[in-house]
Amino acid sequence: VARKDLLHTYIKHGFDDEDDLDFYIQEFLHCRIPRKSFCPQHTSQFDFIADVVFFRIFFALAFGSRGSGKTLDFAVINHIRLLFSQVPVRAVWGASSLDQTNLGYEYFKGFLEAEPHLYDLLDGIPIQSRTKFKSGSHLQIVAGTTKGFNGPHPQITTIDEVELIPIPLLEQGLMMSMGNNGVPATNLIGSTRKYSNQTMSTLLEEQEERNLTVRTFCIWETLEKCTRLCHDDPNWGNCLAWERCKGKAHDCDGWYPISTFVQKAATLSLKMFETELENKSPSGGTVVYGEAFDENIHVLSMLEGTKYKSFYSIFKEKDIPRQW
Repeated sequence: VARKDLLHTYIKHGFDDEDDLDFYIQEFLHCRIPRKSFCPQHTSQFDFIADVVFFRIFFALAFGSRGSGKTLDFAVINHIRLLFSQVPVRAVWGASSLDQTNLGYEYFKGFLEAEPHLYDLLDGIPIQSRTKFKSGSHLQIVAGTTKGFNGPHPQITTIDEVELIPIPLLEQGLMMSMGNNGVPATNLIGSTRKYSNQTMSTLLEEQEERNLTVRTFCIWETLEKCTRLCHDDPNWGNCLAWERCKGKAHDCDGWYPISTFVQKAATLSLKMFETELENKSPSGGTVVYGEAFDENIHVLSMLEGTKYKSFYSIFKEKDIPRQW
């Protein structure tokens, strides 16, 4: 009974401060959001969430490293804004791929299913196309396509993994949000930067022009505190991540597993580690991933006689081994 009363007190009065918000996230959503910033000019993930929840920012980019929990952060924000606004709120959540939207919705639905008192606030069975609450608020999941980004007009628009969404299509999504019932329009976007000259780089370059608030957090804001010795650890020996870490993990306070970090640091190239885990600017041109490779886009052409042929076609014809 006391737990149910506490929940309804939050719904009625909201959160007193950041510590109160943090308590709710841990107690009712059963997750811990890192609160410590590590790198200069970076922020903690919790500060990003708090800035949105307390209406301090309205157009924000969560620039996070790969695996840093951006999608989880968005699920927390959508949950809180939908449940704790004093008027019905409509939120729309899209992403660059169906898998990403599925992941985000699983986080969102998982909060409700893990806490019976939260589940009781639903109006009917939650489904991905539309999840309704008795308060009148509801969440709609849309595809990151022209069709998906045209039609709904929510107070809150969340778009995940924008690096993989072309700027013209992204701007269609940003046009969806519309203030209503005293709730201002809010656009939240997030991604890791994978390429040197695509959507994320454009957004970062144009952030002042777009009045875009950028909140950056990398592996060092996300990583759990390391308790291993860097050298001659009795259980682990010399740390395989030493060249990338230099002991910094001893001061971290996140949740990303140390064992996974050590494995990534030991196997990834320096370029990939810095780009996807430390949020540093990609160098040496655009990185082309295997699943995104398109011969018509990523292969240069050369003139042979009067016909243009790609290097790929020439190698294929002459059976030349390719060292890619």
